[in-house]
Amino acid sequence: MKSAIHGLIMKAVHENQLFFPQVNSDAYADKLLNKATIFYEELDRKAIAFIAFYDNDESKQTAFLSLVYISPEARRRGIGAKLIEKAIHHLKAKKINVFRLEVHRENLAAIQLYQSVGFKETSCKEQMMEMEYNLLNREKS
Repeated sequence: MKSAIHGLIMKAVHENQLFFPQVNSDAYADKLLNKATIFYEELDRKAIAFIAFYDNDESKQTAFLSLVYISPEARRRGIGAKLIEKAIHHLKAKKINVFRLEVHRENLAAIQLYQSVGFKETSCKEQMMEMEYNLLNREKS
């Protein structure tokens, strides 16, 4: 399945060049596959969506969402929210306190998705918005 996720990462970077300027998609895919936690969804035994986040520094009790991608044919079905909620459940089990991300201010679909699951804007710097989800102040699921 690693090769299928690698392909989805490459597709995500290619489709979103505005949000990934000057990113080496192959190196980025390798980094995510080797260092991030990744959950994915399949349809007809084909990977159609994934979430990649870093949760490997438990001393900081903070995780960082790197990328959520849903194939065009699978969008608007709640898959993105489902993946984020799965990640949140995983982070709560690991006793992580905060889930952070950065998103391009023009990526309105992503911002809407993040807000719909409970992320709040914390700051804006140039073209990027920082958001976070405080796991400590949420009901246990």
